[in-house]
Amino acid sequence: MPSQKYILFVFGCQRSGTTALIKSFKSHDNIRVFNEVDEIIHRNSDDKFRIRLKPLNELDQIFSSIDEDVIVLKPLVESSKAIDYLNYFSNSYAIWAIRQFEDVVFSMLKKWGPNVGSSLLKAIKKEARENWRSATTARFFEYLKQTNISKLSPESSGALFWYIRNTFYLEQELYKSPNLKLLEYDKLVSHDMYFKSVLDEIDFPISLHSFEFKRKTLSNKLNNVGPTIRLLCDDLYLNIINNPNKYNDVED
Repeated sequence: MPSQKYILFVFGCQRSGTTALIKSFKSHDNIRVFNEVDEIIHRNSDDKFRIRLKPLNELDQIFSSIDEDVIVLKPLVESSKAIDYLNYFSNSYAIWAIRQFEDVVFSMLKKWGPNVGSSLLKAIKKEARENWRSATTARFFEYLKQTNISKLSPESSGALFWYIRNTFYLEQELYKSPNLKLLEYDKLVSHDMYFKSVLDEIDFPISLHSFEFKRKTLSNKLNNVGPTIRLLCDDLYLNIINNPNKYNDVED
């Protein structure tokens, strides 16, 4: 029988402000917060798997054994399988963090360098199933097969990676889940009580009084994103925050 602990999963694309969300729970005595590379819940056979979560049954045993009643974790690399975690754990909740693609790509390039986007897209092309980076949809995979990644700008490559990671929100129809709430970065950094309101909407058992998160201002906008890729990302963002039932994937 799955653990009866209250569990909050934080999903979404990397560089979407999720680290600050996780830190906001650490001051609560009855909450166990797992970091992204916590050896207890992640595979530790070798470095390649150290941020992949252990199988569901093993996670269940771990969650059941800890003292705290509430568990918070952010398995961003498992976002393509978010619905599996929500379905398995009966007392689970989730947040999907969404941030505009230019912010995310700028942050990615600053932290990981100009080749990060192309390396992530190449992992998808290789179809390395155990590599979280290779998760994709059938249509995006076909689109990528016809794309010369080496000719993409670093900004365009990063934007496509943002696109596929956030596509999983719609592919899994997570907007239909009563225990999952979309969390918009722009609102998070503009309104102190926004995060609390998101948790209240999914009836999460722990209430935060307020949450202050200062926006990191971009030093410049991205000027080297291809127009087609920019349109894909802009449309996806608007579809997610405004009308997720109308979803148009990349063209074959």
